[in-house]
Amino acid sequence: MSGERWLRVPVGDEAARWRTVGSSRTVLAVARTVTSAGRLLEILPLFRSDPRVQVVFTVAAGSAFDDGVGDYLRSVQARTVPWSQAVETPFHLAVSG
Repeated sequence: MSGERWLRVPVGDEAARWRTVGSSRTVLAVARTVTSAGRLLEILPLFRSDPRVQVVFTVAAGSAFDDGVGDYLRSVQARTVPWSQAVETPFHLAVSG
């Protein structure tokens, strides 16, 4: 979707400048449906205990069942990046539910 505002933190060209907590690895969680987003949130405790790991979410483009995924992720205060930014950004790991 054009016109989406790209995040500057925790990913992006200037991310290191704006981060308040340093992380050395960034994980992208790709959700296609509300159900898959819930599954991804279930594995977050594996990363939450390690301050070196930053997790961000995106909603996969083109899913026929993506209604409500963005709203769901915002309701749980998940940090999300637009799909257009996610595909242009290098991540250390990508997981999908």
